[in-house]
Amino acid sequence: MELTSLAISAAALVVSATTFWFTVLRRGTVKMTKPTQVGIGFGDNGKKNQVFVRALMFATSKRGAVLENMFARVRAGERSQTFSVWVYGEPKSMLRGAGLVVPETGIAANFHFLLRPDEPDFQLAPATYKIEVFGRLLGQTGEQLLSTSEIAVSSGLIGAAQDRVGLQFDWAPDTDAYVGHVAKRQMVIDPKDVAEFISTFGTEPGRQ
Repeated sequence: MELTSLAISAAALVVSATTFWFTVLRRGTVKMTKPTQVGIGFGDNGKKNQVFVRALMFATSKRGAVLENMFARVRAGERSQTFSVWVYGEPKSMLRGAGLVVPETGIAANFHFLLRPDEPDFQLAPATYKIEVFGRLLGQTGEQLLSTSEIAVSSGLIGAAQDRVGLQFDWAPDTDAYVGHVAKRQMVIDPKDVAEFISTFGTEPGRQ
């Protein structure tokens, strides 16, 4: 009986310690679901192109996580461009990224990535584009890859967007691919708002 009691007590202690680890001590990380929408372009009236994704971001620990910064990298063949200005939220209520508390239950939003004033514009051409989203957790020294999306930009799509409105791609789970179309202007950040976001930090070099 004494050995049985000791075994039960030891097992209970292990369960309690494990529960404490997962609910209090475990730091976890941040993950992002496959974006349901991907956008590229939207430069107009002298403004630069941008990219955005809509996805759910969640923490893998009960305590949640703090995302310190985000940026996107767009690749097309030998071309590569980093979009280092992070803006997020819903249309007409965008916020300049300044850290984000990500709960275990997740947060769904549009994540926009813009170019700094000192960076050249990213011109669109027919190609397959790989859009990678990176994030850095508070207290960590390196970034982690959160999502990767591939979109096919055809000459027909670029020709349809003659006024540089932008291209939006919706994920089609039945075909396991993104389907693109020309996006309406009201679906993206207003150019005046973009100017206000970017002007807050001038031409300071380095990733924001």
